[in-house]
Amino acid sequence: MHHPHPGYTPAHKGETTQELICELLSWSADEYSEYMYNAGLAYLKTYMPAYSDGIAEKFEKSRVYWNWYKALHTRIDATIIDDEGTNHFAKLNLATKRALYNDLHDAQKKVQEWKPNKIVWQEATK
Repeated sequence: MHHPHPGYTPAHKGETTQELICELLSWSADEYSEYMYNAGLAYLKTYMPAYSDGIAEKFEKSRVYWNWYKALHTRIDATIIDDEGTNHFAKLNLATKRALYNDLHDAQKKVQEWKPNKIVWQEATK
C-alpha cells in the first residue's frame, strides 16, 4: 500500500525517513535540515553553474523548487532502507555511514540523474 506521506517507512513503526537518517547518522533534526538545505544549494550551483540572468537565485528563493528538491532528497534517503526494512548502513561505523551518505547526495551525480520538471521551471522563474 502506498502511503500518502513521502518518506514513510511502515517497516519502522511509523518513523519517517528523516527520523531514520537522523538515528543512523547521529544527527538532530536541525542538522538534517541544514544538510538538506546545503545539498539543495550545491545541487543548484552544479545544475546552474553560471548563475546567469538571476535564474539560479530565483530557484533558490522558490518554494516550488525546495518542495521538488526535498522530495528528491527524501527519495534518495529512502534507498538506504529497503522494502523489507533492511538498513543497508546499520553495521557500518559512523564515519563510513556519513561518507556513504555524502556520496549518495553528491550534487554532480544528482544533476546527471535528476532534473527539475517543467512545472518547477515555470514556477521558479516567474
